[in-house]
Amino acid sequence: MKLIRSAFILLLVLFMLATCSQVSEPPGGEWTLVSLNGNPVVEGTQISLTFGDGQVSGSAGCNSYGGTFDSGGEGIEIANLTMTLMACTDAGVMAQEGAYLAALEAVETFKVEDEQLVLSGPDVELQFKR
Repeated sequence: MKLIRSAFILLLVLFMLATCSQVSEPPGGEWTLVSLNGNPVVEGTQISLTFGDGQVSGSAGCNSYGGTFDSGGEGIEIANLTMTLMACTDAGVMAQEGAYLAALEAVETFKVEDEQLVLSGPDVELQFKR
């Protein structure tokens, strides 16, 4: 009976460890956007995303932005985005900025692998690098 109980406890511990290893840590630090839905960023612009203490912030290419995030497992929600209201003269930069901010609010999952962060959701994929 002790052998069966010991085996059961061992299997339970192994199951718990396997389950824990599948949970991703929330993304942290600063990231630079490489592509938005497969398209590279507009030349001459840099889009950044920084995670810290439940907050996100960065540059959307023209304006600065901030908001909140909540993550669990591989799920993530970015919400309550606010931004400065500067106008850039290049229409492509402003269109990219609008698409980027809308995509951020649509993401549902994240994956961090080899210094790369991928945020995705319905019809949205953002690829970042450190």
